[in-house]
Amino acid sequence: MTKIGMKLLILFLSWTQLMAGNSLDRGAFEKAKMQASEQGKLLFVDFYAPWCNPCQWMDENTFKDPEVIGQLQQHFITLRVNIDDMEGFEMKSRFDIRFLPTVLIFNQEGVMVERREETLGIKKMRSLLASVIDKKLEQPVVHKVNTSPSTAFTSGSAPAKVEKREIVASVQYWVQLGAYSQETNAVRQSEELARLLQKEVSVQKVDNAGKKLFRVVAASFSSRDEAEKYREEIQQKHHLQAVVL
Repeated sequence: MTKIGMKLLILFLSWTQLMAGNSLDRGAFEKAKMQASEQGKLLFVDFYAPWCNPCQWMDENTFKDPEVIGQLQQHFITLRVNIDDMEGFEMKSRFDIRFLPTVLIFNQEGVMVERREETLGIKKMRSLLASVIDKKLEQPVVHKVNTSPSTAFTSGSAPAKVEKREIVASVQYWVQLGAYSQETNAVRQSEELARLLQKEVSVQKVDNAGKKLFRVVAASFSSRDEAEKYREEIQQKHHLQAVVL
């Protein structure tokens, strides 16, 4: 076998082992978050299903690219989530996964920093990984080993107050940081974000086509310009994706 062929074989086996070593079992996501926190890495979560043709295409193309494999091995803890499994179905509901393939990326603090609901080719995947890696290196998050992501935000200070409230009609503008189909997931995320931002983070319950939706929102503003400024501020400082409502 040629040297090039051997290198490609090693890379392929490395990717196979990389993903197989993080099969989804009970509590796998929380374990992966802890592992990412302790190792100072990002968490890469790939949602798929055996019947998903675009997912299979990514397996045969994107995830066999040597550069993609190298980026994932060096900077990420990886987790594959089969939505047809019991644990996978729970994760699907928790993160409101509606399309496949979907990729979620979390920082060392367990906060989602990227969400892609599309088929990612090699170039797009390389660009996505490089972007979040660059942001991580620009503003590294450092905390003690064995400190859980949920408690690492406090830095000795009291957590910000978190309230649940019903959404009401008003002229206020809100900065939305996430949306969940289950209230418990929204509350959990709001508590973590409140500690991170050291500002009030609320959970708003709204009706979405007859289904309950729980929005995680930070602060409120009397003008869209003020809300947009805050959205840009937290995106630059904390790498959080948000929208103005």
